[in-house]
Amino acid sequence: MNRLYSLLICLLALGICAQASPDPEGINQAQWDAFLTQGKKAQQESQAKRIQDQLKSLKAELSKIDAGDPERVRIVRAINTLGLPEPQAMEIWGELLDDVDDRVQERALYYLSRHKQSATEYSPRVLELLGSDRARPYVRIAAAIALGSIAKTDDAIAIQSLLSFLIQPGNSDEERLAAIRALGLVGPTASSAAEAIQAELDNRVGKIQVAAYAAIGLINKPEPYDLDTIGFRLLSQTDSYTTFLAIQNTAPEVQERIAPIIVSVLDASPPYYLKRMCVETLGRIGYYEPKAVSHMLAAGSPTSNLALDSLDSTDTRAIPPLINGLRSDRPLVRIRSARSLSKFGNEAQDAVELVLPRLSNAGKDSDLSELGAYLQLIRAIGPEAEAVSDTLIKWLPETSSIYHDRDRFLIGYFRAYVLETLSHTGIPPNTMPYIIDGLVNSDADMMHLYVASARAAGALGPEAEAAIPGLLRSLEYGFVIDFVTFTNYQERLSRDGIYTTPQVESVRALAMIGSAAEAALPRLREIADGKPLSPYEYSDSRQIIPNIQEEAKKAIVAIEEHIDGH
Repeated sequence: MNRLYSLLICLLALGICAQASPDPEGINQAQWDAFLTQGKKAQQESQAKRIQDQLKSLKAELSKIDAGDPERVRIVRAINTLGLPEPQAMEIWGELLDDVDDRVQERALYYLSRHKQSATEYSPRVLELLGSDRARPYVRIAAAIALGSIAKTDDAIAIQSLLSFLIQPGNSDEERLAAIRALGLVGPTASSAAEAIQAELDNRVGKIQVAAYAAIGLINKPEPYDLDTIGFRLLSQTDSYTTFLAIQNTAPEVQERIAPIIVSVLDASPPYYLKRMCVETLGRIGYYEPKAVSHMLAAGSPTSNLALDSLDSTDTRAIPPLINGLRSDRPLVRIRSARSLSKFGNEAQDAVELVLPRLSNAGKDSDLSELGAYLQLIRAIGPEAEAVSDTLIKWLPETSSIYHDRDRFLIGYFRAYVLETLSHTGIPPNTMPYIIDGLVNSDADMMHLYVASARAAGALGPEAEAAIPGLLRSLEYGFVIDFVTFTNYQERLSRDGIYTTPQVESVRALAMIGSAAEAALPRLREIADGKPLSPYEYSDSRQIIPNIQEEAKKAIVAIEEHIDGH
């Protein structure tokens, strides 16, 4: 009975949908677009009405509940989740500033502060709450934050009120903290408060110290920073965590002045925990002067790795110390240097002369992780590293000595990265046997090798005609669809979420081969028309892959143009 009832509901729903969606055939595009626009407008109007009805109901409920009842705050929070238009939301929060319940006032102040200077008209009432002797401390704290957010930057009364709130005797740490943060939000025009904020740099409460450093940076008054004092704090390890956190939160021009002091602390060979904080801070503020980079490399910790990962590829100051890192006796330093240098592309080509001997002398005892880091660097340098190609070709056979006693997957992955690297430096024609081998013999566990082989075939262009049967193999129905990335060596997950597939790379390679791939046109047309490639469906919002239908359409055009050209 239940199944019959469900079937009737489905049939009724289909009938309603059929009435609501006219057949697009027989009407022009403008009529169809107008129909869709009308439907969207009706949906928006319906949603807006529903929100207003909910708001009316919540306000009625609020009026019935006595002050002090926690249910009143719950209702105010519910109103905040409705997503009201900004003018209406500000009007409601403005009204609630006069509510009989101080917890409701607190919530209204916080919500009002999110609208920043659009809510400037409510500054007078917020000022009253800030200066009220009858207001609860948590209301005054919320008022301070709101005032810092919504006050005009030239509002001298607001700035003076926040300063008075900061220095008022008897205020709690939380009240003082709110005043400092609010003055920082006001910005440079709150310079009259800089001296009072500076006094809080020595506050016994760490979070107040951090807020004071950050506020001075936002006010853009670097003068209060006594560099000698800060250097002493770092070297003497006095409350160093708070000091570092403050430096990371302050203004860039102040960070630039303090960074050399941090480097000098590292020169003094500090304890491990202090070294870690120094390196982390240099990375967070983006200070990659040569000595700083050398210390990051020498640290060899997860923290230093994160700092180097954040390296700006336009900051070429880092290139010399990174190239020098390739000379290190420590493998981890060499690996880290190579990976970081890969950010600079062909600007790091001076590294080739250091990498080439290490690649040439590689054998069965070599660390493939280190060799892979060099491949990543060579790939980034591109054609300027062509001198390495002869060495890399020696690693394409599975019988190469570097694969002795290695795991099968690791061998396939490394060979894939070799082909991927050659695709960027220049593919010699004598690599064709290995390209065909990768296309024909790769199984579900070696999709990296298949993808790299397809890319290499594409890089050879018309000379890769012999690879066409292997490329068509991945376009057969049922061939595995796998998501592959070569962003960094040994990283199977892409940091930016961008992947490719065997099918995409095969289609691209066929397009680059040109007229010789004419036999692939029927299959490409099927793909372009949406014929499925696999019985399995893959969907993951975190993965970004090229559209196979669009790729097929481009390939058809490219192949046909080559045919016509001949």
